[in-house]
Amino acid sequence: MIQSRIWSLVKCRVKLIRYQSTITNYNKLQSNIQSNYNELIKSHNNNNTISSSTTNPLIKLQNKEFEIYQIFNNILMKNGFIPSEDKTRWLEKPTKLKLLPQPPKVYDKITINNYIKELSEINILPNYNNEILKQIALIYTNLTNSNLLNVNSFNLIISFFARYYLTLSVFRIRDKMITHNIKPTIETMNICIETVFKKRKYSNSDIQYNNIIENLKIMQRLKIQPNKTTFYIMYKYLTNRQVRKMIRNKMR
Repeated sequence: MIQSRIWSLVKCRVKLIRYQSTITNYNKLQSNIQSNYNELIKSHNNNNTISSSTTNPLIKLQNKEFEIYQIFNNILMKNGFIPSEDKTRWLEKPTKLKLLPQPPKVYDKITINNYIKELSEINILPNYNNEILKQIALIYTNLTNSNLLNVNSFNLIISFFARYYLTLSVFRIRDKMITHNIKPTIETMNICIETVFKKRKYSNSDIQYNNIIENLKIMQRLKIQPNKTTFYIMYKYLTNRQVRKMIRNKMR
């Protein structure tokens, strides 16, 4: 009888221990679940914050446009302003249909710049004359290695590449120009900036706006003054209403 009672007590004790162990494990499990849930909520909130403030394309676009305006305004404050427009609409295609000019027999400052001017007057239909386009692009690229080119010739060459939205070539020629110690004019920079704005096939809008900022910083560094055309370009292509309003107020 006594043994039976003892054995019964032992069984109860074992059950109690198992129950307590189960409760402990359950509490741990609950704690782990709660901890994981808290981490999940925290992560979700962080992602929402990032999405709404950093990765949202519209907010990123607006921030970039404000940055562009800020740099542009600093240029105006430090470098001043030219109250005139570009004399040439560089991105308009020539209307004349001419044969390729003969290269000069002797290259000097006069002949090489005249040759570039004659080349720039050819109206080329890109869908019909791709091979001619490639040849002229190669001629222009080789000519920019010369230190005989003047500012106007560089602008003509840059405008050729700009008309076909070859922005990488535009920037290379711009940099060659600076390497040859020829200071870009505001017309040079307007070509570069408008080309970037007009080109739509960017895989990432950050690239487009960073290219604009890069050109503005060159203007800042080389103390190039904006003109009326620069204002028109900024006002035409920037989309933020507040930024456009500030630019319009500056233009008055």
